[in-house]
This record gives sequence, C-alpha cells and structure tokens, in this order.
Amino acid sequence: MMDTLLQDLRYAVRTLAKSPSFTCVAVLTLALGIGANTALFSVVNAVLLRPLPYHEPDRLVAVWEANPGRGSDRNVVSPGNYLDWQSQNHVFADIAALRGWRANLSGVEQPEEVPVEYVTGNLFRTLGVRPLVGRTFTGEEVRPRGPEAVILSYETWQRLFGASPSALGTTVVLNETPRTVVGVMPAGFVSPGASLLGAGAPSRPRMWLPLRLDPAVDYRATTGRYLVSVARLRPGITLARAQDELATIARRLEQAHPQFDAGWGVRLIPLGDQVVGGVRRTLMVLQGVVAFVLLIACGNVANARRSVPRAGGSCASSSPRAWCSRGSAPCSVSGWRAGAPRCFRLSAPRA
Repeated sequence: MMDTLLQDLRYAVRTLAKSPSFTCVAVLTLALGIGANTALFSVVNAVLLRPLPYHEPDRLVAVWEANPGRGSDRNVVSPGNYLDWQSQNHVFADIAALRGWRANLSGVEQPEEVPVEYVTGNLFRTLGVRPLVGRTFTGEEVRPRGPEAVILSYETWQRLFGASPSALGTTVVLNETPRTVVGVMPAGFVSPGASLLGAGAPSRPRMWLPLRLDPAVDYRATTGRYLVSVARLRPGITLARAQDELATIARRLEQAHPQFDAGWGVRLIPLGDQVVGGVRRTLMVLQGVVAFVLLIACGNVANARRSVPRAGGSCASSSPRAWCSRGSAPCSVSGWRAGAPRCFRLSAPRA
C-alpha cells in the first residue's frame, strides 16, 4: 500500500511539473478555498465550540426580567427585584449583578475616559474566576460608603504599571475619586456584561468597581431597571426547576409591588446560549457556504486537469485522423490545430 502511495505521489509530482501554469492556478485556487475555511473555522471554534472561560460554564445562566405584554423577553433588571431574588431563591449557588459605565481616569500621564463595570462583590465568585494578582472586593468594600477600591484588567495593569506586582495598594483616580488597586484579573478574562448588554455595552471593561446595593433602600421608588444579572445553578438543579421557582418569586413580587412589577416576570437563559445565540445561525450558514466554495474549487481544479493537453507522439499527418508514432492503431486528435507538429490528448476512436 505504501509503495502504491509513493508511486501516486511521484506521478502527481511529474504531472504537475509538466504543467507549471496549471499547477500555479490549482495551488492558488485550493489555497484560497482552504484559507477561507480555516479562517472561518477559527471563528466558529472560538465562538461556538470552545467553552466559556469560566468554571463549569454549563451551570451559569443569564437572569432577565420579562414582560410579554410589552414585547420584552430579555429586559434589564431592577435593583429591588435583584435583591429579592437573591434573598428568596433556593436554586442558585450565587447570583450577581453588574452594570456597564464609563469613567474619567486622571492622575496619569494621559487622562482618558475608560470603560468600567460596577459589579456586586460576588460576581467573580459566581463566574468561578480568581484574580491573577491580589484579591476581589471584600464585604466592607461593597457596602454603602465603604472603602473605595478598584480591580484592573490585565491589559490596564500592563499599560499603567508595567505589570509590576507593586501596583497593589497604589491609587488611581476615577471620576475625581481616589481608589486603591486591590487586584488584577487574568489575561484574556472577559466579563459577561459586554455580551449580555450587546450594543448597549460601552466596550470591554478595563476596570471593575464595587456596585453597592443597600437592602434598606426602596429602589422601586427611586430607580428603574438597569442591571444585568448572572447566576450559578446549584449542583443538581435543572434550568426548568430554577425557572419555575423564579416565576413563583416574580408572582409574589407582582402582588407585593403592583405599581412597579405588574406584568413582569423572570426569564433564565443558559449563559452560553445568551453569548452566542445571536450569531450561531449566521456563523453556521457562513461555514456551510465557505465549505461549498471549497468543494466548487476542488471540482474546478479536477475539471481543469482533465482539459489540460497532454503531449503524445508525433503525427504522421496534419489531419484530424492521424497515426500515432507510438503504435500502428489510428487515433483521434482532440484539440488538433493545423500545422501542429504533435498530437494532443490522443484516444482510440470508437468502433
């Protein structure tokens, strides 16, 4: 079998060497087709096939408010409802909240506006991600009027402090408020906020600040809905069971706060589906189209190879019916042209 393969390879190399123009066209055509497939598959693998960069991502869900009467099935969350979900549920190991914002960074060589996220102190624990350097927010730092703290992204840590561990304990000024650097997230860490908010997100956050929610405040009377919520299911809890319990809590809140929560429910969506749901079909269609283009390219190369003239022996005459010098049988001449000294693509005539 190996000898046959080597013979085939030698024959292919000799054949391609005899037709350099065809070889160049074939290689270019296949390279374009394979390159397009490889590039798109890299995107599909990163977005659809590779798991989310969190601990046990299958247990993570996005928690939305929903109001079918208003045509809203994925609405941002009220702080008051979030606090009640947190205190009343029995299906979540943790439930966190966040909101995207922008802040003015000063006290550095080039002051600028940077994207940040305000997050509850348990967000990183909910995601199952630990900081590369330092720690996350303490309970004291997430309380109202607690110490001002900030966690940096890896890229911001490199740019502002040259990736020095001595950055911990230093101060950065955001919106004219000095904040102590307490931690640095790992390289490549992506908060789910940008994916959940979509076009509404400022951009990938470069810093995280404590989101301070006070259970003593009546947020339904003072604010609207503006948070994004992520939860981790307890081991053994199914999405359907969690959905049923949150729906029960939502009905209870609707009765307790009819002016604010009338018609509002809760919808849970697996975080993986939430992140890639909007592009899954598009990417799969594009992958199919590009694969079909590669198939067409392979077919074109095969057809082009069959149409390439192959030199035969010398012709005894210049007519379309000629005798080949390699034998005494007559042959039909494909692609014959007057005055040509040789035959091309000779084949035995039909009886």
